[in-house]
Amino acid sequence: MGVALPLDGNREAPGREITEVLRKLTAGYALYFPDEKAPPTISSVQFTGRRLSDVARVELNFNRSIARIYVKAHKHPKSPPERVRKKARLEFDTLSYLYERFRTVPRCSVVRPIAFFPEEIAVVTEEGEGKNLHHLIKAKASVWHGGSEIEVLKGHCRACGKWLRHFQELTFQERREAIPVNNILEQLVANLEVCVQMGLPRIASSGLLRFYEDQLRRIEGREFPVVGEHPDFQPDNILVCPSGVTVLDFTSFQYGSIYNDVARFLVSVDFLSKNPFYSRARIHTLAAAFLQGYGWREKEMDPGLTVYLIRYMVQAVATVSTWPRSAFVKRFVERRAAAFLSAWSRRIISSGDDFVGTVLG
Repeated sequence: MGVALPLDGNREAPGREITEVLRKLTAGYALYFPDEKAPPTISSVQFTGRRLSDVARVELNFNRSIARIYVKAHKHPKSPPERVRKKARLEFDTLSYLYERFRTVPRCSVVRPIAFFPEEIAVVTEEGEGKNLHHLIKAKASVWHGGSEIEVLKGHCRACGKWLRHFQELTFQERREAIPVNNILEQLVANLEVCVQMGLPRIASSGLLRFYEDQLRRIEGREFPVVGEHPDFQPDNILVCPSGVTVLDFTSFQYGSIYNDVARFLVSVDFLSKNPFYSRARIHTLAAAFLQGYGWREKEMDPGLTVYLIRYMVQAVATVSTWPRSAFVKRFVERRAAAFLSAWSRRIISSGDDFVGTVLG
C-alpha cells in the first residue's frame, strides 16, 4: 500500500522506489527517528529525476518538529542492479563512518545518514545546512561583484581546503601505492581527441600530451600515500555556511592518491574562467585560498598533482561536447572551450614548479 505524497507543484511524481521508501520511513519511524513519539505526516515532496538517480526532498512533520530529508534512489540503466546496490551501500556506509568521525572536527561535516533500503537501492540522509558553493561562486565571482563578496568566497574555499585535509587524515590507510599511470594516460588521449574535434589545435594537443608523458615519467615507480578519495570533490557537492562546510555525494568513494581530490576542486573552480564574465585572476584567488586552507606550500609542484590537474582539465573541456545545445550554440561553446584549454596548456607547461605563482596567480 502506498502513501499519499503532497507534491510541491512538481511536474513529475516520485517513482515506486521513493514512494515505498517513504512508506517504510513513516511506518518504521521509531527506528529511524528514535527521539520521536508518534509517526510523522509528509508535509511536502520536491522530486527531481536524474540520469543516474531519482532524488526527493521531503519534509516529515512530527508533532513538535519537522525533519527535512533527502531520498536518493539509484538507477541502473546500463549496470546490473547488484552492482548499483553495492555502490549505494558503499555511499551509506561511507557517510556513516565519516559522520561519526567528523563530529569531533570543528566546522567540518558530511550529511547525516538515516537509512539504506537495499530493495529500492535508496539512501536516505538528513538535509545538509548551507548553500551550494558552486551556485555561490557563479553568482558572486563575476566581474561586476565587489571585493567583499570575493573575500567571503575565499573564506569558503579556504574552509574547503581544511575539510579535505581532515578527510584525508581520517581515511589515511597506512600504505603507499603507485599512481595508475596507464589508465589515466589512456583516458587523457581519448579526451584530447574529443577536444581536437571541438577545435583544439593538433599541435597544442601534441604538446600537452608530451608534457604529460614527461610528468608521468617523473613519477614512474614512485609510491604515494593512500587516502580516501571522494572523488568528485568540487563546489557543486559542497554546502557552505557560517558554521562550516558539509560535503555531499559519496557514491564513488574509493581509496587512492592524495592528489585526486585536490586537483578535482582546483580544476572545477579554474574551469569557470573560460567564461569572460569571470576574471581569471579573481577565480584563481579562490583556488589559491583553497590551497592555503589545505596547507599546500608556496612553489610546491609535485608532478603527481600536475598529472591529475591535466587529466581533469582535459576531461572538463571534453565534457562540453555532451552539453545539450542547438547546433550553432554548441559549436560556438565548443570552440571557446577548446581555445581556453589551449591557453591553459601553455600556462601549465611554462609554469615549472611555481604552481601557485604561475598557474593560479
